[in-house]
Amino acid sequence: MEKEKKCGVANCKRKYYAKGHCFLHYSQVRRNGRVYSRTRYDKNKVIHRDNYCVLVLYSGYKEPVEVARVKIDKEDLAKVSEHKWCLHQKNKKCTRIVTHERGTNKLLLLHNIIFNSASGKIRVSFTNGDKLDFRKRNLTIK
Repeated sequence: MEKEKKCGVANCKRKYYAKGHCFLHYSQVRRNGRVYSRTRYDKNKVIHRDNYCVLVLYSGYKEPVEVARVKIDKEDLAKVSEHKWCLHQKNKKCTRIVTHERGTNKLLLLHNIIFNSASGKIRVSFTNGDKLDFRKRNLTIK
């Protein structure tokens, strides 16, 4: 039995599609002339610290650029890591960390996932003033 071919890009485990690449990387080469290190669909990078984790947020369609780092409690990592998070800046005062619910166009807010809010209507304030610190000790429900 012949071993199934894999994509030729390092750390990619998708199956072979054409010209040494999986469908995703082959499409990048056809559209842009090269393979990018990340795509807008890749999950957020997680950095583990002693008592918390950091989610790295990216922006950009071609070669994503790091735009922010969000602190979360280690206990919330399982709930949070199943989504792809991004920075959504409505205006200078309102910065939100959001993801899209699968199958819909509904925005989910990070603090609602952390507090298991089914309604999605929780409002929070940040105790230390850092709007990228989503550890529970820093969040106060309004």
